[in-house]
Amino acid sequence: MHLHLKGTFMEPNLKEIIKNKIDLTRYIAKYSPVDSRGFASCPIHKETQASLKIYDNKSWYCFGCLKGGDVFDFAMALDNLDFKTALIKLAYYAGVDIFSYKPTESRFNKVNEVLKLNAEIKKWELILTLTQEQILLACDIMNTEYQALTHTPIEAVDHSTYTKIHINQQRFEEYNEQADKVLDMIKAKLKDYQEQLNTVKRGK
Repeated sequence: MHLHLKGTFMEPNLKEIIKNKIDLTRYIAKYSPVDSRGFASCPIHKETQASLKIYDNKSWYCFGCLKGGDVFDFAMALDNLDFKTALIKLAYYAGVDIFSYKPTESRFNKVNEVLKLNAEIKKWELILTLTQEQILLACDIMNTEYQALTHTPIEAVDHSTYTKIHINQQRFEEYNEQADKVLDMIKAKLKDYQEQLNTVKRGK
């Protein structure tokens, strides 16, 4: 029988939940007696001597086969299981329903996400401010040129002057159109990060 589990069951939080629910000494003792010092005959390579040591930090090590790790490593090594199968087996042993498990976001992760989003918001607010300033400066320059052309003494007005005025007007209109597109893009980006921040703060 092949079991296919999706997404959230692979969350690191689930592994830690299962590990914390299992007494490693008691679990290993199912397969080999453990003495008062935390030693057992290694059932992985069928050792007859007490070569496997269990430590207080929920880890083990075999001085015979040179394998070690946590309860997941033990289960995988003992029965030659992959991680998913070992997780199913240990979850059943620990009484954890992995199919209804929903990982909870840690406070650290949430605070970290808020900080990152706030930084993005400040960055795009600055970009918006600087862009608006650059647009105003460019508009002032073009307007100065336009005013200079339109105030040309009548005796100096010729075809080239009218051409320059027309080109200046056209350039100004095109620049404003492009500037509006750029500002709309920046504002949309800023709004997106603000909405993400609100969602994170609401815990959704």
